[in-house]
Formats: sequence, structure tokens, C-alpha cells
Amino acid sequence: MKGYNSRSDDPIKKFWDKYIEYIANQGINKQALRWYVLRAEEYIKATSHKKLLQHSPEDVNNYFKVQGRSASLKDWQFCQIVDAIQNLFKLLNVPWLNEVDWQFWLDSSRELAEDHPSIAREIPAEQTIDKLSDITGSQLAPYRQAHKPKKLSCHLLRLP
Repeated sequence: MKGYNSRSDDPIKKFWDKYIEYIANQGINKQALRWYVLRAEEYIKATSHKKLLQHSPEDVNNYFKVQGRSASLKDWQFCQIVDAIQNLFKLLNVPWLNEVDWQFWLDSSRELAEDHPSIAREIPAEQTIDKLSDITGSQLAPYRQAHKPKKLSCHLLRLP
């Protein structure tokens, strides 16, 4: 990989050469190798107050929480971050590797389906009611009528 010379005596360059070889052996696409290095470097930079071998599952989880809040990241990019960091710590053979729920973080990177319960708060109540009426027929009609959302005037929304 350009920029990383394995003939050098520089231990940092040797480390990145090992990492690149390791992830390439994991089947990572050649074009993605530099992005994996970049993702791992970003993690190291963000957690530079500790040496890598002193990291813990908490460090990794905290980093993922911060990255997961980034609105600019696409789901596949977050997945790449998780995979790059998991491979980084696999290469280092840390004893706590299985204490991070890597699958949870990978699953968290996927966009939720439109009908997923956790995004219900983003759908207006009227739209949900209409959707239910299409699915369930008239059985819920009395309940829908009894629990129709009330329109609030602006003055009721203000704090005293």
C-alpha cells in the first residue's frame, strides 16, 4: 500500500503493514483496505490518551456510541468502522475481544425498516392510525374514535 513501506525499520509502518495483510487475508476488498486503515487510525487518534493494548471494551463501545450519533455517516460506513476496529483488536489478540458485542454494533449500523417499532415516534399519529385501518379493518374503529388525537392551540403548548 502506498505510504506504508514494509522495508522500513519504523515500527508504526510495520504495524500498519501487518494490519493491511491481516485484513486482506480476511477477504477485505483491495480498494477498501486504505479505508480500513483510515477507520482504525481515526479510532486510535480519538483514543490517544491510552496505548492500544490498554484499551478496554468500554473504550470501544464509547467510541461506537459517539460514531453512531453522527448524522453524516451512512450505515455501511459505520459497519466499516466496526469491522475495522474489530480486526484491529483481533490482530492485537486482546483478551477482552469477545466482551464487545460486535454483532450488536454491526446490526446497529443498518437502517431500520419503515415499520420498525423504534421509529414509531417519527411517524405522525394520524398516519399510524390510517395505516392500522388499512391493515385491521373496522375492528379498531371504536378505539380509534375514542383516542383520536386532539389538536392543541399554541397557548397550551407554552410554559407559564
